[in-house]
Amino acid sequence: MAELGMELGEGKKNERPDALRIAFAKGLTADSLPDENEKKDWSDFEAPTTAIAKENNLLLFKHLMINRLGKKIPDEEIEKYISLFIDHGLKVMYQEIQNLTHMDNYIIYLWEKHANMIK
Repeated sequence: MAELGMELGEGKKNERPDALRIAFAKGLTADSLPDENEKKDWSDFEAPTTAIAKENNLLLFKHLMINRLGKKIPDEEIEKYISLFIDHGLKVMYQEIQNLTHMDNYIIYLWEKHANMIK
């Protein structure tokens, strides 16, 4: 959250769900899929789907994950897969941040890396 300029504190909007959605998106769009070790290491923590997917977005997110994985996801495992992609996205983001110099800004890096998707 710090690298994205998001803060938590008194009187501030809780931006954690936004950070989790960004991590989820990074996990979905990463060059690699979560590997079997990541799946085996599923933690007991499951990101609440209401924090990530608002209203009808859950169906969209489910189908994005199905498309990315190339397999059906049982309804009872949706939250686990959302958490898996969040964890994977956080690992990708961590690696990207580690590869930046102290003069680089992660938000600018993300813009430059993903700007071609917007065109």
